[in-house]
Amino acid sequence: MSHSIYEARWNYALKMAHKINKYLNSGYLVRDEGECQILTITITEKEIIARYEGFNCVLFLKDKDWDEGMYTPIYKVKERYEKWTILNPKYIRSLTGGKKRGSI
Repeated sequence: MSHSIYEARWNYALKMAHKINKYLNSGYLVRDEGECQILTITITEKEIIARYEGFNCVLFLKDKDWDEGMYTPIYKVKERYEKWTILNPKYIRSLTGGKKRGSI
């Protein structure tokens, strides 16, 4: 069975989505390259959707006719995800030194 470059891109996007969900499910805070906090990642047969406070964003659409991600080289996609941050909430402190709960 041969895999197309489109399938390779989809598989990489799935790998990243599962990794993000693993962190979110473990209580970590995940922020994208624009420092927006991601609340959840939803994976369907054709889409990977990030839910933020107040809006949703399709991160990847498995449709080479509609999603430019299907044409973006994997190294460019990796560069984007390298800018994302993962924060362990137990190390977040308020300015007064006390633990901050629930948000940054």
